[in-house]
Amino acid sequence: MKKAYERIADDMETFIQEGRFRQCHRVPSIRELCATYQCSKSTAVKAYDTLKSKHLIYSVPQSGCYVVENRPNTEQKHTDIIDFSRGNPLFSNIYIPDLKHCLDRAVDMQYK
Repeated sequence: MKKAYERIADDMETFIQEGRFRQCHRVPSIRELCATYQCSKSTAVKAYDTLKSKHLIYSVPQSGCYVVENRPNTEQKHTDIIDFSRGNPLFSNIYIPDLKHCLDRAVDMQYK
């Protein structure tokens, strides 16, 4: 039998995959999740932490959690080749939370 936070995380993952929560849009707040699932705040936080570790959502302080944009395809073939031929990005065009998420994802992939 799954724990409450695992059931909530599974439901949220299904909702994201089905498109109920669109990319870059806010997911329900911790309080809303607690009311919907009649659970404690720590259970809702742990469910969101599970989704963050799967790189499905990211959090913005004082704003909430959002669905990750352009989730990576997990079926892609792993390669050690990094293409640096495209030059440096224009930082004015980069959304900083997305950059942070990408860096977190790269670190997680490196140390697994």
